[in-house]
Amino acid sequence: MRLFVSIDFPEEIRNELHSRLPVLNGWKQTKAGQIHLTLFFIGDCSNAEYAEISGRLSQIRFQPFQLEIGGLGVFPSRRNPGVLWYDAQKVPVLMELQQQISDKLEPFSKKPLRKKFIPHITVARRKSKNGTDRQIVELINRDFTAIKTTVDDFSLKQSTLKPEGSEHVILQTYPAGI
Repeated sequence: MRLFVSIDFPEEIRNELHSRLPVLNGWKQTKAGQIHLTLFFIGDCSNAEYAEISGRLSQIRFQPFQLEIGGLGVFPSRRNPGVLWYDAQKVPVLMELQQQISDKLEPFSKKPLRKKFIPHITVARRKSKNGTDRQIVELINRDFTAIKTTVDDFSLKQSTLKPEGSEHVILQTYPAGI
């Protein structure tokens, strides 16, 4: 099974983030119901690894916190945009939560870890060069009213790759608390 850890948002926030984007020619947009903030990507693992991962995640403690979602950005660069994302504010509790998860799950990661966590919410991926970069630059430069939400849990999710796009299923949720 292919696993990752994420913060999920209420439906109204997912719908708002999705509705702010126009149709982007040459880009595959994330479905509103799939919008999330990835804290840690694990990749394929066995049932035994899943049990160990779930146990390690249940040991993580954090306090609920406010998260502000702001403007748009791209990876890897403005000159070569491949992923379009919303910025998530780097609040200390979020950064500490991600670090705890990374420390617990690093042995299970199937790909090299990034040196620095950049909190973001992916909303589109470039599928062809037919799209216009000018439209992406205009979106990045647009002022969006920030959206604030309370984060009081995180999820372990399974991702199944399908021809029409990935499908995500929450396997377990871990609430905030001491």
